[in-house]
Amino acid sequence: MRRLLLVFGVLVLASPVPAEAASVRIQIYKDCEDGSLDGTYSQADIRDARQNMPSDVAEYTDCVDVLRRAELTGTSNPPPTPEPITDGGGSSGAGGGPPAAPEPAAAPPPLVPETDGDRAALEGAARAGDQPVTVGGENLLAGVTPLGDSGNPLPAPLVVALIGLGLAGLAIAVPSLRRHATTLLRRP
Repeated sequence: MRRLLLVFGVLVLASPVPAEAASVRIQIYKDCEDGSLDGTYSQADIRDARQNMPSDVAEYTDCVDVLRRAELTGTSNPPPTPEPITDGGGSSGAGGGPPAAPEPAAAPPPLVPETDGDRAALEGAARAGDQPVTVGGENLLAGVTPLGDSGNPLPAPLVVALIGLGLAGLAIAVPSLRRHATTLLRRP
C-alpha cells in the first residue's frame, strides 16, 4: 500500500506541465469570453487553447474566432476597434439626431494553412481545377448531372419507401373516406 501511494505521489509531482497548460487554457478561455484577448499569451499557448477547447466554450462563446485571429495576427492583443466620436450629448455629429450606427468591423483575415502538407494540398487543388476527384478508387464526379436535369433517377430504396408511404396513407384514408361517402349518400 505504501509503495502504491509513493508511486502515485511521484506521478502527481512529476506532471506539473499539463496542469500548468490547463490553467493557462482556462485563463485564456475566461479572457476571450468578451470577444477579445486582453492578456498577453504566447502563440503556443493560444494554439494549445484553440486545439483543446471544450465544446461548451466553442459553442457558446466567440473564443474560436478570437483565438484564430490572435494566431493569424501573431499577437494576443490586437489593436482595439475605435469607438464612434460623440459630441458629449449622446449623439454623434452635428445633426443632433440619434447616434450614428457604428462602423462595421473589418473582416478577419482569411484562414491560412498551418502545415506544409496543407499548403501542398491547396496548391494541388488549385492546379487541378475542374479535374475529377478520385477517393478510394472511385471518381466522385462520375455521373454528376447539372441541377434540373431529370437524367439522375432517385435511388431504388427511396422509391420503394415513398411508394410504401403512399400506400400506407391510402390504407389509412380509405375507411374514413368510405364512412364519409356513405353518410353523404344517406342524406335525403
